[in-house]
Amino acid sequence: MLEILSLIQKNGDPAWCRTVPNFDRAPWVEFHDCQKKLEESSSQRLITSHLPIDLFPKSYFQSKAKVVYTARNPKDIIVSMYYFYQMSVYLEDPHHFQETFDLFLKGEVIYGSWFEHIKGWLEAKNRINVLFITYDELKEVRYKMWQYS
Repeated sequence: MLEILSLIQKNGDPAWCRTVPNFDRAPWVEFHDCQKKLEESSSQRLITSHLPIDLFPKSYFQSKAKVVYTARNPKDIIVSMYYFYQMSVYLEDPHHFQETFDLFLKGEVIYGSWFEHIKGWLEAKNRINVLFITYDELKEVRYKMWQYS
């Protein structure tokens, strides 16, 4: 999604995507340097986050900003999380996939319950500027575009 939004922001010119790292094009709102990076950028900015809606900055809800929420299949998330936890230096490695699966179902993972996360953003979809799209819907659009080219 970041690549798509980056291309939209630069009118389809891929140079920005090729030369500027993701974390500089769209800083993570939960990281300490986000505000500084945003102040240094143009008025149209991209921000990345994994935060649930109840932890999202309250200033967003008084702004004209828009959210593109890309939801992934929970099966994909669990597998990705299992490998992410193994490589992370700041998260405890569950060691076994079953342990990751159990923690995920209980919501005892980084950023909390996936089910509550999705529910919160889905409920906000009709009252704030949120485009809610699934990763599978993105792949379907890409496939349809490829078929017609």
